[in-house]
Amino acid sequence: MMRVMPASAAKVEYSPRGVLSFSESTPWGNMTAIFTYCLANELFTFSAVNLDGEKVNTGTWSDNIGPFNADGKWVGGNHFDSKGNFTARTVSVEIAADLDVLDPEKDYTIDCKILTVTVKNLIGLSDTRPFAWERVTYTVAGNSIEVEVEHDYICVRPVTVATYYGMQSMFDNEKEILLPGAGLGSWIPVDRGDVNILKKDAPELNLCIESSGNAMQASYLMKEDLGTHEYLGDNHNVYTHSDLGKSYHSLMRYHTVEPGTVTRWHGVYSWFRAPVKDTFAAHDADPYVVYGAYIGGAPCLVTASDDGHITTAPYIRPVEKEYHYDIHVFDTGVMIPDSEQGGSVFDTAGRLLHSGPGLHRLGGGIYIINGRNGATKIRVR
Repeated sequence: MMRVMPASAAKVEYSPRGVLSFSESTPWGNMTAIFTYCLANELFTFSAVNLDGEKVNTGTWSDNIGPFNADGKWVGGNHFDSKGNFTARTVSVEIAADLDVLDPEKDYTIDCKILTVTVKNLIGLSDTRPFAWERVTYTVAGNSIEVEVEHDYICVRPVTVATYYGMQSMFDNEKEILLPGAGLGSWIPVDRGDVNILKKDAPELNLCIESSGNAMQASYLMKEDLGTHEYLGDNHNVYTHSDLGKSYHSLMRYHTVEPGTVTRWHGVYSWFRAPVKDTFAAHDADPYVVYGAYIGGAPCLVTASDDGHITTAPYIRPVEKEYHYDIHVFDTGVMIPDSEQGGSVFDTAGRLLHSGPGLHRLGGGIYIINGRNGATKIRVR
């Protein structure tokens, strides 16, 4: 059976004052995410992320989860109206650790594998003109914050959304960005100025990776619902990087939402020291990048090529000096003891590579070991 390891020892701390933190050690760095009431509208969302003790994301001066420009007015997120009034407010927050809902009136310091934060916001065009219910579910595990957003439009008449930046990035101290799917073939220095990518030029662009030189952030917009870019025209930007240091996945441009309709999007923010593999840096002819993330609460490897093709695969944690059925697995191969006379090593296609006791050297990869207690799958570096 494939050994997929979930997040294992995350620490969650919560205060009724409205501060929530999640800290986890992962193969790609130690992440701490802070949630609190912030932005101009004091919405409950993630306000800061640290990686190995270094601040890598700050969502207090602008949005991570974006606002709407609706009927010519910016509403939601970090935007007041022209009179300085709120344009959104958090109505309810539910916090669950491994599906156990926490009492919001108590302090907590607990361990869990997966933290789920469900937030309900009301977005209005004015005090008397509601626009939409915004339901945001944050699934926090490992080195990632997975975001699922649903808008239920409760406006009394159709409203034209000139712009909706759903998934934004507030990564700190970025120096370069990578846009698999843009066909650019390399990292882009941010001091080059604004970057605007049109849908007609890069219809498969759903991933942005930013680098500060010390850390990286991936903002992966899933290719479902609004992530298919259905509500963008060919000449609209599918992605924008501004000289303010913000990156945007655009989700709507000049689209009219009808009362009673619903839209959704789904994305995953991940933080890591470096990619597992990056051939963009070498300017290969067909470059691709691989990085580690947690999706659905489980570790995986995300692979993205320059044509925008993105795949995910379960991450199998490298094993060193660990025994499986008395078989010693280490970083260059396996040692089958004398007690395992029938022990055999196969590749994933089922071809026999080695049999019998002794030291068997293997290249990096995934192998199947048959022993007296059955078969197990291993990874060798």
